[in-house]
Amino acid sequence: MNRVRELRLQRALGQAELGRRAGISRQSVNAIERERAQASVQTALGLARALDVSVEDLFGFTAGAQARWLDDEISPAVGMRVAVERWDQTAVARPLAACPPDSFPAAHGAVRRVTGDQVQVEIWQARPALFLYGCDPALGLLASHVNRNGSEGWWWNATNARALALLKAERARVVALHHGVLEARAVDRSCLRIRLVGWESGWLVAKGNPKRISGADDLARPELTVAVREEGAESRRLFEQQMAQADLGWADLGGRAIVGRSQLAVARLVAQGQADMAIGHAGAAVAWACDLVPIRQEVTDLLIPQKVADQPELAALLTTMTSHRFRRDLASSGPYDTARTGDQVG
Repeated sequence: MNRVRELRLQRALGQAELGRRAGISRQSVNAIERERAQASVQTALGLARALDVSVEDLFGFTAGAQARWLDDEISPAVGMRVAVERWDQTAVARPLAACPPDSFPAAHGAVRRVTGDQVQVEIWQARPALFLYGCDPALGLLASHVNRNGSEGWWWNATNARALALLKAERARVVALHHGVLEARAVDRSCLRIRLVGWESGWLVAKGNPKRISGADDLARPELTVAVREEGAESRRLFEQQMAQADLGWADLGGRAIVGRSQLAVARLVAQGQADMAIGHAGAAVAWACDLVPIRQEVTDLLIPQKVADQPELAALLTTMTSHRFRRDLASSGPYDTARTGDQVG
């Protein structure tokens, strides 16, 4: 999918000479030409300079790049703006309509044709991207730091169940799971497990806790409304456990539950007074100025398949996670435990 070999031969350059001009080895040039390795941003810039072309001309997609559509709620349509991630022989596309409503990111291209779950994309920006799937708000910060370090990080909100399904289907390179999800054991042996952060989950309540909410027993109070995550989310499972311990069921809520489709969404519902309580993430509580009634300590880990861990974007991600700048920023952004951030665990 790149034009390195084509343009090198046009200029009558050997692989060794091109490597010398670009500041990389002949073996690296060979691997990039044969699509056995992806060029880092620095390498792509070096090759483009050596061949006197733009990075887009060198590594751009064809006008009709094929990608698998990865969104369960938004159907693909011609003209829809998308972000595209590719590695090895895999290419996936996600609609920018799935991004937070107050963001307006640049697209990689737009859908030209739809065939089942495959889309043909007109690409106008081919910078290598790395998609991060999970629900921990810390992923947004991590994606921002990846961007600062020369790659392109994208955080896509996903429940534990959805993130794990993408990993098992080999449609994701990086997923975040929290609280030692049992289902992850089936893939642990084939994946690196990297600690992102430790944190606390609990009941999110309005600042100052004016309604004196202390826990699940308060769900029986008919005047209170509750925000809950969708099925497949670990917070939803914890919510149902808390209800069971209080000897309550869904029927006891009497329609007083509102679904929020992310950690930040349920915190926003509480902060804006649309819900009185919700189980959520301490980081989300800080983001929306809620108080937290603690329930338990949790951790968020990244799972990365071993077979892709040496790809340039993944190496850049791991370097970012262990950097002093990221760890300091993460520790300052919420009540996070960053003592093991970037460590391989499990």
